[in-house]
Amino acid sequence: MTGTTNPAEAATPADTAGTVSTATGTDDGAPQAVVATDQTLTLERGAAIDVDSAGNPAARNHADGATGDYDLYHDWGQYKSDTIQATNGPNTYSYPGGNPNTAYVTCKDVIATATPYMTANLDFCFRTSAGRIAHAVVTRERTDHAFVLHVIVWNDPA
Repeated sequence: MTGTTNPAEAATPADTAGTVSTATGTDDGAPQAVVATDQTLTLERGAAIDVDSAGNPAARNHADGATGDYDLYHDWGQYKSDTIQATNGPNTYSYPGGNPNTAYVTCKDVIATATPYMTANLDFCFRTSAGRIAHAVVTRERTDHAFVLHVIVWNDPA
């Protein structure tokens, strides 16, 4: 007998399309950042997720925010606006834009020199719970107020 699951009760897996890259260097011999994960995921209100590896499910109704292994948290409530928090805030940095191919270098520089802030929306850099450099962009907000994000996490060059 096949049972049915209420979609509202099922744990929402990260809508992921993860890839792993193995780049080792540039033409000038300098080490190049290696993409650990490149994924699109959905983060419902109150959910947290670990983005250090692809395909991790989001923890729904996670009251502790972006703590421990959870890298991103969709914060909302009566006195809060819908925002994304990165792990162990303040740990988010405004992404100044520019060529997407230089996001790693830009994020690494921003994290090293800018002042972090507690919450972020749209386009930001952050360090993951494993200490990796990452970039996230909110690509859209669904009608149920869940955010769809594109997240890239890099292993720093060796």
